[in-house]
Amino acid sequence: GAFGTGLESLVYQTVAAAADAFDADFAMSRGMRSLPDLVRALRGESWTEICDWDITRFFCCVVPRPEAAVHFGGSQAALADAAWAMSSRMQYNSWHFVAGNLPRVPEVVARDHFVPPVIPDLAFFSDQHHHGHVHNNVRFSVRSPQAVEVDGRRFDGFMDLRLLRCAGDPFDEQDLLAAHQVSAFIARAASLAAQLVAAGAQLEVTAFDSGWHWRAVTGRGPAASGSPAGQAREAS
Repeated sequence: GAFGTGLESLVYQTVAAAADAFDADFAMSRGMRSLPDLVRALRGESWTEICDWDITRFFCCVVPRPEAAVHFGGSQAALADAAWAMSSRMQYNSWHFVAGNLPRVPEVVARDHFVPPVIPDLAFFSDQHHHGHVHNNVRFSVRSPQAVEVDGRRFDGFMDLRLLRCAGDPFDEQDLLAAHQVSAFIARAASLAAQLVAAGAQLEVTAFDSGWHWRAVTGRGPAASGSPAGQAREAS
């Protein structure tokens, strides 16, 4: 269809369905754009190269429900801006976690990174204290990180599924358990895609940039000015 790979389509369709099924204002999932580059770097033990990749090497598909525009002044443009801001931040999160899965050679230890997350969680009233959530009206959220195996190496926190609500009822434990199953489904697809790549397939994720989010949310192409800002090239 509109996507270059089945993996991209699966990520989008699953995230969009999750937004509806969980009555979320936003749903999203993230990952790495080039599995072939990652496999090549792993086989060459090019740890410094992986650490030097910037946030544009990663993606996050953010799907807001149209009804969420009510929390952004009724503006689809503001909703698209919020979706891209979330996507860009999630790219940074992927960048921040990936080094935590590499051997602790000096180049990896010296690179700023967090221990990759492995446990799903719920957040309540984060619009009262979390800077990004304050700015984007995110009150309740679910996060379900998952591991993906790439060429025999387990990458914890390689992807996740996140569900956000700006108002209404908080997510509960049953939502968390169900979301964790959806997240595992996407992670399994990513691991299978990585197997194909390890066997020689060329698979690149090219969707989910700023222009894609603008078009997907507003239904039109980015304007010459006033459209979502281009993504920063460096993560640190």
